[in-house]
Amino acid sequence: MKLSRVAPKLAPKKILLVQLRRIGDCILCTPAIRALHEKFPDAQIDFLAEYPAEETLRNHPLIRKLWVAPMHGLAATIELIRGLRRERYDLAIDFFANPRSAQFVFFTGAKTRVGLKRRGRSWAYTHHFIEEEPDHELYAADLRLGMLKLLGIPSTSRMLEIYSDAHDEAAQAKATKVVDSLTGVVVAVATGSANAAKRYPADLTAQVIELLRVTSRSSLDKRPRRARVCAANLDQACAPRAAFRGRARAD
Repeated sequence: MKLSRVAPKLAPKKILLVQLRRIGDCILCTPAIRALHEKFPDAQIDFLAEYPAEETLRNHPLIRKLWVAPMHGLAATIELIRGLRRERYDLAIDFFANPRSAQFVFFTGAKTRVGLKRRGRSWAYTHHFIEEEPDHELYAADLRLGMLKLLGIPSTSRMLEIYSDAHDEAAQAKATKVVDSLTGVVVAVATGSANAAKRYPADLTAQVIELLRVTSRSSLDKRPRRARVCAANLDQACAPRAAFRGRARAD
């Protein structure tokens, strides 16, 4: 991947990240959120997502304001655009880059607006991420971190994060009680995906399995037919057992 023009000198006070659509896509943005905070610790980081994916970021401590894009209604969309405009963002990064997300980024009026170079929406950005052939097979979290690297924003961790609240914990406790009474605790780890960008890397999967092991959980390695190569990499990564690094934040 490369940047369409020289990277700007960034010292943002307000940052907006945009990722519409799926739950998993928002979770895959959490390493990028952390990297931005480490680079600009005094900056305010806001996030624009859609329901229900926004729920995965609802309790994230590094996000100041979580915007939710309306699914229907012109009036609600105009209200959102006005709200984004009032914030006067210095930097807006579009991780999704579809026509709708591009419009939201454009209407922020941010001095620096960055997104993937795609047909029919390049006009929305001041700088473009230009994908190259290897990028199409890249793990989505790494792709986002690569985008930030081109802007001079390094990363130190690829760990994904989900933060829960009391309601989530109560629901988890209830579900755990039911599962324990029926079959005991079994965690299925899906290592593969038909979509290479959503395929969890073998080294990170090994860390998850190791965390499950040290917390006395049983794990079942689920290996889809299309993931045989990933499964082989996982076997290699798990021998010897990998040490889990970092704090477990997901419930």
